[in-house]
Amino acid sequence: MTNEYTWLNTTSGINETVTKCQDTCKLGKFPDASNICNGDCLANCGKCSNATACDMCKHGFFLDGTDSTNIKCVTPDLCPSGTYADKSTNKCEPCSAPCVTCEGNSNKCLT
Repeated sequence: MTNEYTWLNTTSGINETVTKCQDTCKLGKFPDASNICNGDCLANCGKCSNATACDMCKHGFFLDGTDSTNIKCVTPDLCPSGTYADKSTNKCEPCSAPCVTCEGNSNKCLT
């Protein structure tokens, strides 16, 4: 399925229209109801469908979805307690029991 999307070229000041799949918006932008790619994703979010739903973080950031009402992109050291920065999924993933905190993988307990 293809759609037309428009984004503002900030250099020329002209709206440019492209006909491609939905992921044609530039990094950190999403199409609004008029299919104009000027909506801003959350901070450090690379791909989103709206201003509050991040699907993929920018390089070097991990998706923290531990609080479903406050999904955000964080650096690996800011993954919440009880989670670790999983480099294969680029998400803060939960530690396995009996780990309270872990690092590198769900079974590498720190505490």
